[in-house]
Amino acid sequence: MEKGQEPERQEGKKESEEQYSFLQEKIKDKPVNWKKIRYTALFTAGAGLIFGFCVCLGFYGLQPWAREHFTEDTKKVTISKETEEETEDNAVQEEEEKQPEPATLTIDNYRELNRALYDVAREASKSIVKISVKDAGEAWLENEKSSESAGLLMADNGRAVLILTKGSVLQGDQPTIRVTFPDDSVCEAKMVARDRNLDLAVVAVEKSALSDTVWTYAKYAELGNSNVVGRGDAVIALGSPFGSYGGIGYGILSTLKEQITLTDGSFKLLTSDICGTENSTGILVDLKGKVIGILRSTGDTDSSILLTAYPISEIREQMELLLNQTAVPYLGIIGTDIPDAVKEEKKIEKGIYVREVEPDSPAMQAGIQSGDVVIEIDGTEINTMTAYKNKLLSYKAGDRLRVKGKREGADGYVAVNYEAVIGSKE
Repeated sequence: MEKGQEPERQEGKKESEEQYSFLQEKIKDKPVNWKKIRYTALFTAGAGLIFGFCVCLGFYGLQPWAREHFTEDTKKVTISKETEEETEDNAVQEEEEKQPEPATLTIDNYRELNRALYDVAREASKSIVKISVKDAGEAWLENEKSSESAGLLMADNGRAVLILTKGSVLQGDQPTIRVTFPDDSVCEAKMVARDRNLDLAVVAVEKSALSDTVWTYAKYAELGNSNVVGRGDAVIALGSPFGSYGGIGYGILSTLKEQITLTDGSFKLLTSDICGTENSTGILVDLKGKVIGILRSTGDTDSSILLTAYPISEIREQMELLLNQTAVPYLGIIGTDIPDAVKEEKKIEKGIYVREVEPDSPAMQAGIQSGDVVIEIDGTEINTMTAYKNKLLSYKAGDRLRVKGKREGADGYVAVNYEAVIGSKE
């Protein structure tokens, strides 16, 4: 029985081996088609080049349109509000404190003091630039003489560097303007705003035109608070205080009581004991290097005068308007405060006296005359030129306002009303 089963078992095993013999066959890899791979790689590279070319061509064609519609807007320039660094009470308290015995000063002490003043002046001068101006179309080499003024680096609006300078030096509609920075690099500039009343203007230099080293030697001006300065305070004059660029003058504030009446307002003046010239331009800084005044030119000659300046706190709003390329509101009234004795005599309870009205001004077009008394503007009482100036600064060119006034007649002052449209004196 066992012998008969063995052949059968061997035969079954053989059939099983034959049935699954395919599992023992070796599978060979498919041969690599190098020709197809090269073709695919070349096709992909060519398609990429064509796509890149099309993208570049489309970008180049759409660049002018995109620049016009998607260029980043300029930032609004804001001049920070001043903070009082010292109150009057603190000043009095310090004076009452016991003072130490005065030390004996030597020539070395004088040298140290002079060096300290110069260090302040040198640092503050980083915000001063030279403005050179020629008439439009006049070549720079035809005539070496050009109008010059000191400029003050004020702000960056995102596109350009904004510089405050003397307005009357920018003669003509499109003068050629060049700015020399503290690193001696020179850039073209254009005038973007001007106020002929204060004789101030703003010129702009495109940021893309600046040299790589300009901010190593230059910085924006730091404004101080002219409301806290006093008579006898030390000041430094920078810019062109003596008629030529790069001068430095040391002195003190000799008086703060002088005022000047301009169109649409009166302004206090900082008067120094520094002897400069009529055509001086530049700034006054305190011992911290902060700007407290903008030098005021009184003429075009080199005649000697004591330097005076507009207090920075008096003209902050006008400066901010110009830096944002907005016209300073203009009505055209040259007025004065009315003394209490005159108010009582003329039976005028409030108002400012109109001494003069500028020709072709909005005030003249509204019918305001010299001799009138302005008592209200859009419901706000006007009792001083300061109140009048501040009220006017709340408007913008093109706004309409209603003015209540009085005009003297045979039987005394009678009420008159005007309606005017705010203009600008650019």
